[in-house]
Amino acid sequence: AAPARPIQRWSQRRAAARCVEQGMRCPSDSFGGCGPERMLAKKLPTLFTQAAVRVVLEQEATYELGTTPTAKALKAALEATPIADGDEWLLAHLSHSDSDTRLAAVRVLELRTAYAREGFDWEQLQREAIDEADKANQALMAAFMERQLGEGVAAAAADEGGSEAEGCDGSQAEGDAGKDGRPDGGKKAESSGQAAAEP
Repeated sequence: AAPARPIQRWSQRRAAARCVEQGMRCPSDSFGGCGPERMLAKKLPTLFTQAAVRVVLEQEATYELGTTPTAKALKAALEATPIADGDEWLLAHLSHSDSDTRLAAVRVLELRTAYAREGFDWEQLQREAIDEADKANQALMAAFMERQLGEGVAAAAADEGGSEAEGCDGSQAEGDAGKDGRPDGGKKAESSGQAAAEP
């Protein structure tokens, strides 16, 4: 990640200090009766199912026996039904009519728990989550500042356009004036002079 700017580091320190002073407790019933950790935990089985399928396919590929029945069954299952919900996907394939598909589903079921315990890097998850939150905040602040700057430039351009319009009107009036600076070009003065010269 790119290094944070001084104002960003100051904002992060201020937010951290505020959290220490005021606490960071999120009510345990905030998300449909559960806390954020529990909510995320409910979503992870689907992710672990997807990961377990890839792990099994990788393991099957190391046998160097061509396409094994397990690998063939898993690939066919993925093509027929993408994993949108891990539990529903496993349940459907545990009761599949094809025996290879059922055995593959059992393999995935067992491996996803082992992966959650030993394969998944929880420390990396924490680092990645914090990094993504920081990058998202930086991107949002940059977009906000760009929008504010754009609105300021647009307002300045509008003000400048109004001033130029007034200047054009003034120039036009000056162009209509005669050499003596009068709008009628001195025609009235010439008419008065002619009238005085006549007897």
